[in-house]
Amino acid sequence: MNAMDSPENVIDLSTVYLRIFYAGMPFMMIYIYSSAILRSKGDTKRPLLILLCSGVVKVGISLFFVIALGMGVKGVAVATIIANLLNSGALIYLLRRESGPFRLELRKVRIKKEQLSRILKIGVPAGVQSMVFSFSNVIIQSAINSFGADAIAGSAAGVNFEFFCYFVLNAFGQAAVTFTSQNYGARNADRCKEVFKDCMILADRCKEVFKDCMILGTVAMLICNFGFYFGREFFVLAFTTDAVVIPWAMLRFRHVLIFQWIAASYEISGQCLRGMGHSLLPALFSVLGSCVLRIIWIYTIFQSIRTFEMLLDIYPISWIITGIATLIAYAIISKKEFKKMTC
Repeated sequence: MNAMDSPENVIDLSTVYLRIFYAGMPFMMIYIYSSAILRSKGDTKRPLLILLCSGVVKVGISLFFVIALGMGVKGVAVATIIANLLNSGALIYLLRRESGPFRLELRKVRIKKEQLSRILKIGVPAGVQSMVFSFSNVIIQSAINSFGADAIAGSAAGVNFEFFCYFVLNAFGQAAVTFTSQNYGARNADRCKEVFKDCMILADRCKEVFKDCMILGTVAMLICNFGFYFGREFFVLAFTTDAVVIPWAMLRFRHVLIFQWIAASYEISGQCLRGMGHSLLPALFSVLGSCVLRIIWIYTIFQSIRTFEMLLDIYPISWIITGIATLIAYAIISKKEFKKMTC
């Protein structure tokens, strides 16, 4: 927090929250992994219902801890851990009662080298991408902190709506990687009676997944982005009523939120590439576009023109560059992969 030049009046509370929050990370990991297993078989409803229920519980517990017990940020952090514990526990309960290969039998849990190798091949680049992406956000947050506590609060209020929109985009991304991998994996010749015909159909389905998810994801993002933008005065009041903070949030709406739909270009195409087993290239483009480019911008352009607007402008610029690169990579790689499927 000190390295990010955080104001002294937020360091203590942030440190307390993070220490408690990190203690609950294993439960979050279990939920993410378990829900991914259920989603891979097409079961998206139960993980969602569990998340909704735990969200309601989290809000209720948070209010009790903060208002009734006066625990402040400690209460919010503890409530988050309890919610994640409920999430992971419920999903483990469901997986223990699944049938076939989806059933979790704890006594049979062990590391298998072949499966681990395949998981790491796809998972490590995606994980590194997320870590580096977060690292670039830390550097950007450090630059935001230099504008003072009001800018921090305003940016935090604005970024909440970016998260809301990103969750919508992420849903289409998860659908893209799931359906692409299912159709791509089904080309196994042993499962095909008419190999050429079946593989042609599977290739066409992969193409349809990309097209549908790209169109629907972009349209959904446009609706969310501009819906929040046009109602920004109303929505920001849900997070702050401070007249000094609101203008900073408005700047974030104008320079970042209304351009966020561009991110669909690399999110959807990158997930389709991962569905075909190509995880490294989209991760590399995201690292270069979302991290390296942003860091260069902060230490060059932003240093010359130190305004809040100039700092935020790197978001749409990096989305455009990353999107173009990932779309080109998808066009080249998918053409080769689909050709293999039809040969």
